[in-house]
Amino acid sequence: PPHHQLTLPNGTTTRIADLLHPARPLLITTTTEHPTAHAWTDRIDIITGTWTHQPHPTLHTALIRPDGYLAWTAPG
Repeated sequence: PPHHQLTLPNGTTTRIADLLHPARPLLITTTTEHPTAHAWTDRIDIITGTWTHQPHPTLHTALIRPDGYLAWTAPG
């Protein structure tokens, strides 16, 4: 996933690799509806956006380890 791009709510596009620079787990979601995840903001970064090139048609949420590997995904 580090080479995939994400379009942020403000319209800018960024690479997943750029979001991993702080070396923290990254939760990427296409919705702001993730109340459980907010309890973990001291341990993970939560990013809302849309996939520029959808890696999988039903991918809704992805948890990415600091080394860039997928730890968990959820369909939309």
